[in-house]
Amino acid sequence: MNVKKLFLLRHAKPFFGFVDPGLGDCGKEQARKLADLLKENLIGVPDSDITIWTSAARDAVETSLIILDVFPDSDLATYKKLGDGIKNDWDFDWLIEKLDNFEGQILIIVSHLEYVQRFPRVLEFLENSSDYAQGVLIEDDNCFNFYSY
Repeated sequence: MNVKKLFLLRHAKPFFGFVDPGLGDCGKEQARKLADLLKENLIGVPDSDITIWTSAARDAVETSLIILDVFPDSDLATYKKLGDGIKNDWDFDWLIEKLDNFEGQILIIVSHLEYVQRFPRVLEFLENSSDYAQGVLIEDDNCFNFYSY
């Protein structure tokens, strides 16, 4: 993996009871707090050095767009293989290959709980607990819990 810092984050809290829900007011506030925490962690890093990948699910896309507001010159890409919010086929081999070919420095991935909890294990890190708008930071061959509140 060539990434200097990899933030693997769960989307903020969605509306419940809907198929492919967007963020409610609470979720939007969580996403703003998460974006602020990312900004604090990336002081001095030019936005152009930051790439954001998001799941195709509406809650993840909306979380990513709020993060993009804080890093407006970052690249944003949406991938169904990071989960679409309806049928989640977790393709960790795809993500490993994608990471091996990634040429940037800082990568923020906004996906779902399963990615935050399971993917670090695929990279041989211990399983991490996570809740809404929380995740992990993988840096210097270490995996740290990264919380937004």
